[in-house]
Amino acid sequence: MIQVQPQWNSLEVTKLLVEALTPIGLVFLGIWVNRIAKRVEAAQWANQKLIEKRIAIYDKLAPLVNDLYCYFMCVGNWKDLTPKQMVEAKRALDKKVYIYESLFSHEFKDLYNKFIHLCFMTYTGQGHDAKLRTLLDHPKGGDRTKSSSTAWQAEWNTFFSAKEDSSSPEDVDTAYKTLMSRFSEELGVGLERGE
Repeated sequence: MIQVQPQWNSLEVTKLLVEALTPIGLVFLGIWVNRIAKRVEAAQWANQKLIEKRIAIYDKLAPLVNDLYCYFMCVGNWKDLTPKQMVEAKRALDKKVYIYESLFSHEFKDLYNKFIHLCFMTYTGQGHDAKLRTLLDHPKGGDRTKSSSTAWQAEWNTFFSAKEDSSSPEDVDTAYKTLMSRFSEELGVGLERGE
């Protein structure tokens, strides 16, 4: 008896190829999915570290920004603060904000600059401190020279800008609230505006 060799037709070749390529395809699909999962995990880790760093920066900046706000609005602990402390607070804030500016959005930095420029007149001359853009005789707090819990020093008068250069309390209030709202958004805890 003569044995007949089965002939390979294209259907059988295709079935054989599919059977051979399926495990190989699954291996590549598994590798691809694993890489995507690792990228997502790395992105989540990096985002978590960024949020942690922003919170640490917030812990340093927020009290100083609040002190400026209190001093300008004559609320809270403003009587315990001196003009010199406010200028020093500005320096500390500027240093931190500019060191860490790449960790925050451009909008945050713009809002920070707006708030600071409402609070201070800068570039008052080489070797001269920024001037406070508030009045010695504040409408809400009265005469700062008499209201301060610290004995007023005459040299502190030079820390204030001229009356025509002072900012309105309403503008300072709005800028502060907008800045702090944006700050919380940068931390991922604030609501986006319009929600």
